[in-house]
Amino acid sequence: MKIELLDYLADRLGVFISDLRLVFTPLAFSLLLEIENYRFPVEEWNRALTYLTGRTCAFSDVSEAKKFTQSLIRRW
Repeated sequence: MKIELLDYLADRLGVFISDLRLVFTPLAFSLLLEIENYRFPVEEWNRALTYLTGRTCAFSDVSEAKKFTQSLIRRW
């Protein structure tokens, strides 16, 4: 069974997906940076970051998505 990135984050943090956006966003961002680039396709990263930020994300590769995530952490 394939697990999606948002499910993975929620499971790792022991919360519901909705909690990721409401309460645990900084922790979710940090956890994203620990995930190996090959583990989830860029489409999953785009869906997860769109959900977490509330803004449409359309990165072409995981490295680009991680750089964006790092910038979010610095601004948090």
